[in-house]
Amino acid sequence: MLASILPGLRDLRTPLATGYLWLLVIWLTFGQSRLVPEDPDNLFASRLQDLASLVGPAATLAAVSFAAYLLGSILTADLSLVLGLTESADEVYPWPQRWILPESLVTNQSIRADVLSDWLHATVQIDTAVAAWIASNQGAETGLPSSVRQALVSEAERGSGRDSAREVLLDGLAESIEYLEPELVTQLRQTENEQVFQDFDRLEAEVKLRFSLLIPLVLLVILGVILLWPWWLKLVALAGLLLPIRLYRQGMFLLEESRLVVTSALVSGRIQSPTVNRTIEALRKIESDRPWKSS
Repeated sequence: MLASILPGLRDLRTPLATGYLWLLVIWLTFGQSRLVPEDPDNLFASRLQDLASLVGPAATLAAVSFAAYLLGSILTADLSLVLGLTESADEVYPWPQRWILPESLVTNQSIRADVLSDWLHATVQIDTAVAAWIASNQGAETGLPSSVRQALVSEAERGSGRDSAREVLLDGLAESIEYLEPELVTQLRQTENEQVFQDFDRLEAEVKLRFSLLIPLVLLVILGVILLWPWWLKLVALAGLLLPIRLYRQGMFLLEESRLVVTSALVSGRIQSPTVNRTIEALRKIESDRPWKSS
């Protein structure tokens, strides 16, 4: 019973916490004088105050919570948008990302690459296939996904060896899995092993919570710096930037963990990806047609 309740609580927690933070930002920005002016000619505000007095504090809190939930549902972070903005910023200013992100994130990325590499080695002779691809006409239509094939062609034109080409292939597969993640998660939901999906769902909910709180927390820090006095309180508010930075680090780490769950389910055969299957078949064909194969 608890397992069926927890996902619902996770779905409620993120928009509610996000909405409360945004309501706090709005209140501190505009203040009571603008949001609830004591103006007898303002019928809307006066009737809201009358309603709050009539229903009491508990019902007023429930109404505010409902408004916070609605607002948070609208402003909950879109993971694809957040990651797109992060990647764009990383291309222009790479050093903040490398300073902020934890080393454990790199470890998780390495683990996911190792899982893919071990699976490919067990499924197909990847080193032989890559060497055969380099020895043959690299630009030929081989059945590999176009993005992977173009990356391999670029490596071949630079004169890169087999190890570099293998890394490009693994990176291409990892990107394909990330791109197809919504489809793969749908399959994961339908698997017999419910615990695997619950693990992914828990991690994704934690990621969404942390990314959704980032912007309002940064705005609260800015408002604190503007509104607080004396100067040392401004410094205390400025130190609050450590909290969204910490949340961002945790979010990226948990995101990589959720991707590892999807990758592990894929390599274990619980879910299937047509793109990955086509890549495997293409590598098998390249390996079987290698130029030096003995007749």
